[in-house]
Amino acid sequence: MGLLEKKKSDRIHTRAISLATYEAENNCVIVEGILRDNRLIDVYLLTGEPRQPGVIHHMVVRILVGPPGLTIQDIEVEMPVTPREHCVETIRGYDRMKGIAIQTGFTAKVKEMMGGRNGCAHLTTLLIAMGPEAVQGYYAHYAKNPPDTIDNKLKFVLANHLKNTCHVWREDGPYYQTMVEAINP
Repeated sequence: MGLLEKKKSDRIHTRAISLATYEAENNCVIVEGILRDNRLIDVYLLTGEPRQPGVIHHMVVRILVGPPGLTIQDIEVEMPVTPREHCVETIRGYDRMKGIAIQTGFTAKVKEMMGGRNGCAHLTTLLIAMGPEAVQGYYAHYAKNPPDTIDNKLKFVLANHLKNTCHVWREDGPYYQTMVEAINP
């Protein structure tokens, strides 16, 4: 028996995270992340206040990413729907992400800078999810051209982002080794 066969009801909550990357000027990309939480049933807050079904979080983050490496050059944050009016007070704090590189340790850096009382848990979750999208989108931006047209320094930056990210891209594995040999014949 599969887990969903054990369910007692229809869905009660959904979270959708949508990520997209767009090309921008100066060898940059814009990564857009959208998070929507939709409560599908009536609930009571811990204070006893009743709440009807509906969207409780709708948040948007856009980052401009580019050289050197994958550096956040600019950031925009929108909070069209929040459960509390004071949630929007966290928006200004995300400007501190400008200048941060999307590389090994990015998740820890985001949590350190924006986690807990420094930011919004949902925006922080969204920004962390945007890291891998930035890597994939930045790669797609360059991979549309033949490899011999891409600067070797950039190739090594992109290869370094893959190194040891999973079993397939382990440093001593055949795929990573083949890629490095192709970059540095």
